[in-house]
Amino acid sequence: MTATQLLLSCVIAGIAMVSPCPAADSGRIVGSTMPNPRATGLRRGVAWAATGDCRVFYRAVIDDHSRFAFDFVRPGSYTIWGVLDGFPRFLLGEAEVHAGETSQVVLADTSTQLDDGSVMEQSGPVYGRILDTAGNPISGASVAMGKGRGWSVVESRSDGQFAFCSVAPAGTSRGYNMVIKHQGDHARRFRVTHEIWMSQPLDIKLEKR
Repeated sequence: MTATQLLLSCVIAGIAMVSPCPAADSGRIVGSTMPNPRATGLRRGVAWAATGDCRVFYRAVIDDHSRFAFDFVRPGSYTIWGVLDGFPRFLLGEAEVHAGETSQVVLADTSTQLDDGSVMEQSGPVYGRILDTAGNPISGASVAMGKGRGWSVVESRSDGQFAFCSVAPAGTSRGYNMVIKHQGDHARRFRVTHEIWMSQPLDIKLEKR
């Protein structure tokens, strides 16, 4: 389907004025946190979608009705995480994205729910944004995270975002060290504690030298 045909089909379907239509070479992910056992009530927050290697990832706002949408998503398989106001991070589910189509999130298996109603913590991403003091994104910042001899390094994207995949819960150890460096800015060093690990995404600001 050409881009013109796709746009025409969206207009005919009556959704062009309601929500963005997937582009011909990308797709869209939509979902809601309401069916998740840890997401009771209507709460705002942030949703995050990433490929298995975290090389492609997207961030979206969870609105007042607990709904979210990722627009212009590159085709592929994604894992979706959520953080609601007042709640720790939790796994929402999976989505398979196809060009020109809208995909619904397939909710995660809740069999890991424990007797007390909590959910077993799983390895997951550590992600966030590198910003200047005015809140503008910083591109190309070096973000290193690890402990002992096990360290990983990534760079922030043009929108300031960075991500590490499959990080074990910080509660199983003393946490992780993180070091952020960028030319012309003061380096930032801090510890990623269990509380920080559970309450992502992180917004980290760097000050000019």
